[in-house]
Amino acid sequence: MMVVSSDEKSTLINLNDMCCTILQGVRANHISLFKGNLYGVLDENNESRVSCYKNTGEHIWTFTHLEIDEARGLTLDKNGCIYIASCNNNSIVVVSPDGKRCSSILSEHDGIRWPWSIDINKESGLMMVPYDSSGECDTESFDSAFVYKIPNV
Repeated sequence: MMVVSSDEKSTLINLNDMCCTILQGVRANHISLFKGNLYGVLDENNESRVSCYKNTGEHIWTFTHLEIDEARGLTLDKNGCIYIASCNNNSIVVVSPDGKRCSSILSEHDGIRWPWSIDINKESGLMMVPYDSSGECDTESFDSAFVYKIPNV
């Protein structure tokens, strides 16, 4: 399965038969598919929302928090924790699998500036965050990447 998303709708693609299912209610700027659920983040009206949906499009939960500001990437670890690159406050925020709690695990104090994306190797537990060390937030000049070993993964 693969999912393609926008702020209007998402499309679930079965890679075996190339069948496409449009999920009208699933809106996300960044999205990830994990264990049959879709996890997406949408920045709208000066608020970043993290949502979880069944792969049918049925809404499960939505979470908002001030620590998530202008989300630029989303990924999950093998335990279902959601990691978000929060660009405007220079941090990486982790949201619990049930969408009820979050905490900042990396910040500008750790060297993160303008994180633009995020990915986790689920086997090794290594997380990579590309960022702009100059502080310009120019999408063409992201020149650094932070690699972090996620504890207990």
